[in-house]
Amino acid sequence: MSELHPHRSWPRALQELPRSAWLRLLALALFIPAFYALWAGEGLLEQFAIGFWLIAAALLLAAARSEHRGGQRWFDTALAAAACVTVLLPDVHHWPGWLPRLAVATILAVRVVLDARVLLRRDRLWMLLVAAAACWALGGVGFYWLDPRVHSVADGLWLAFTTGATVGYGDLIPTVATSRVLALFVVLVGYTFLSLVTAAMVTALLGREERIQMHALHRDIAALHAEIRALRQSLQGSDAAAPPPDRHATTHDPAPAPPPAGP
Repeated sequence: MSELHPHRSWPRALQELPRSAWLRLLALALFIPAFYALWAGEGLLEQFAIGFWLIAAALLLAAARSEHRGGQRWFDTALAAAACVTVLLPDVHHWPGWLPRLAVATILAVRVVLDARVLLRRDRLWMLLVAAAACWALGGVGFYWLDPRVHSVADGLWLAFTTGATVGYGDLIPTVATSRVLALFVVLVGYTFLSLVTAAMVTALLGREERIQMHALHRDIAALHAEIRALRQSLQGSDAAAPPPDRHATTHDPAPAPPPAGP
């Protein structure tokens, strides 16, 4: 019956995520602020950002070592090596010097999304809403931190919402290169979560009939299993009650009839 239940509960799905997936998620959580701090910061902030970037690269190497699949292991190792190389590149504060670091962070973000696809499914509406709210909050704080024309966190949240929903009222717009790059990711994430949440709501509204049919199918299969089990037990009982055949008994063919008398 397990093959009829392909969707696992979210606590079990969290437990079944490999250690490498958690390490990649932690590395991404360090890569993103380090990327912007390296781009916009100087002096002590830049030194801290370099340290965070190297720690994230070390987490990627740890994820590669705990990865069981050979191709994924080599991919994570190459991504960690690329991260270490990009931290040494000069002129990272201007275009196009920050592009290699942006490429590393983007590839890692795609890897994390692929790891999390077992959790972010349309049959888990509340998890999608929590993930969407977290991304919206991070986008709002990021706009407030990066864009000088965003004067409050509330304005940053509004800009993140209008950007992710692709509404574009025009009252607030990204005005610097760093916030424009953030807007690119907010749009992509907004499209993704908007599609998933919409599909989850449709599933929640229209999936009742499908659940009823699945429950009826489970009941019919369980009843069929019970009938087969009872039939098997009945056949075993009849075989046990039947007397064993007599090996010493012999059968005699009847004697042939005598030929008829002549005239």
